[in-house]
Amino acid sequence: MPKSVRALIQIFIGVPGALIWAGGLLCGIGLFIKAFGGGLNRIDPAEMAAIAAMALATLVGFAMVMSTEIVTSGRRYRIEARRLIPCAGLEFGAQLFAVVAAGTIIAAFMQFGKGEPVLALLLGFIGLLMVAGASWVAVRANALRKRWKAEYRRMREDTPWD
Repeated sequence: MPKSVRALIQIFIGVPGALIWAGGLLCGIGLFIKAFGGGLNRIDPAEMAAIAAMALATLVGFAMVMSTEIVTSGRRYRIEARRLIPCAGLEFGAQLFAVVAAGTIIAAFMQFGKGEPVLALLLGFIGLLMVAGASWVAVRANALRKRWKAEYRRMREDTPWD
C-alpha cells in the first residue's frame, strides 16, 4: 500500500477514531464521578443511558483506531481473523474497567470530603477491585494476543505458499 494512502487512512479514520475513543473515556470518567458522587442511591436512568452512550462511542472510536492499525501496518494484530474479535473485546473490556475504576475512586474521594466515610470506603474498595480487574484483563489480553501471534507465525511458516 502506498504511503500516501496510509497517511490518508490515518488522517481520516485513525485521528477521528482516537479523538472519539479518548473523548468517550474522559466522558465516562466524568459520568461515573457524577453518578457515584451523589451516592449510590441517586443514579438516574438518564445517567445510565449516558453511560451506555459513552461506552458505545468509546467502542466505535476503539474500532476505528484498531481498523486503522490493521490496515496500515498490522504489526500489533497479526493474528487469525477469527481471533480478532476476542482480542479486541478483551482490550476494550480492560479499558472500560479502567474508566469505571477511575470514576469510582475519584467519587470515593468526593464522598470522603462530604463527610461520608463509609460510602467513601465502599466506593474506594469497589474502585480498587476494578483496578485489579482491569489489570488482570489487560495482562490476559496481552498474553493471549502474543500466544495467538506466535501460533499464527508458526502456521504461516509451516504452510507452503506455492
